[in-house]
Amino acid sequence: MNETITTENYDEINLLDFFYILWSKKKLIFLITLFFAISSVFFSLSVPNVYQSKAVLSAVNDTKGNSLGAFSGVAAVAGINLPGESSSKSSEAIARIKSFDFFSQYFLTNINLEDLVAVKKWDINSNELIYNKRLFDIDSKKWKLKKDSNSRKPSEQDAYEIYRKRLSIVQDTETAFITISYEHHSPTIAQDWLNHIIKSIDKNMRAADKVDASNSINFLIQRLNDTKNLAVKEAISMLIKDQMQKLMMVEGTQNFVFKEIDSPRSPEKKSGPNRALICIIGTIMGAMLSILLSLYIHYFRKTD
Repeated sequence: MNETITTENYDEINLLDFFYILWSKKKLIFLITLFFAISSVFFSLSVPNVYQSKAVLSAVNDTKGNSLGAFSGVAAVAGINLPGESSSKSSEAIARIKSFDFFSQYFLTNINLEDLVAVKKWDINSNELIYNKRLFDIDSKKWKLKKDSNSRKPSEQDAYEIYRKRLSIVQDTETAFITISYEHHSPTIAQDWLNHIIKSIDKNMRAADKVDASNSINFLIQRLNDTKNLAVKEAISMLIKDQMQKLMMVEGTQNFVFKEIDSPRSPEKKSGPNRALICIIGTIMGAMLSILLSLYIHYFRKTD
């Protein structure tokens, strides 16, 4: 019983001692916390705004290989091995958008590299981009190269990393709707580039399927000319007809991969940074650091 009372009293003494130390160092704690709070405010104000343009898409003719799958028996009669059903068009399109090949061939060739890599912030009053002068000279339109440092003109891979960080694609597992967004310091550029990505992936997928259908037709025509079996000729003719229909869809449909449910728009409100959160975190970090410093000073002096 006496041991329990002694332990409780000891805990109370330690707790009171802790608050006494903090109270005795209240000025130090207040000043350090205030410094971090003010610094976090200035830091949050120095971080430029970022705007995010979004679009909601719906897949068109999502499953690939369905038409060929229906003719698998016919192809077997003709002695032709058809590939099985592949992944959905939307999944392939998403993978292509995220790929380096799509970025280098369809995205980077249609934008200014400095608008992707060297933009520091966007001036809302003049609607002009402000560039990082240490990277790019807007007057001479030249990149600043330094021999004695790592500063150099960004490569395609450097630009691709920035592209991937600002790009976001999320597919709803229940509705299969796809939300694609792109961030930039300029809301207009965010909208324009997102529009360009959506149109480019349609062009990319359309061109790829056109090549596949054309190659299949040429191959089937050659097999048709080489065979004399009427049943095989009829089977190959059905396959050619199917590929011709596929080619007509590639060239004739307006929306080949995605249909826009909600088109990209120029956002009026910023998506970041969260300045209030930055200030709160900075203030909390200052308070914790000041408490730890107060305890260290107290026990360090006590030890001495």
